[in-house]
Amino acid sequence: MKLSTIALDFDGTIARSDVLDPDVREAIAEVRAQGIVAILVTGRILDDLRRVARDLHFVDAVVGENGAVIEFPDRLFALDRRSFWRLSSGEDRSPA
Repeated sequence: MKLSTIALDFDGTIARSDVLDPDVREAIAEVRAQGIVAILVTGRILDDLRRVARDLHFVDAVVGENGAVIEFPDRLFALDRRSFWRLSSGEDRSPA
């Protein structure tokens, strides 16, 4: 079976005490080099994640804020509830 995507939890899984081990970052790079999409998943607010992880370009996507925001670091694009409504329907139907 060939993997196409791997989702990794940040806190307490690939990072300890707000520190991402350089070996983990290297392993993620190796996985991505094999064509496997690496997604970082966290309950953290993205600004806080950026503060501790610094550059998020080591993954293909970040699902943050308990699933409320999806960011694609290499594309400089983030998707939240409001932008999802605009993208999916062409209008802003999100609650005020």
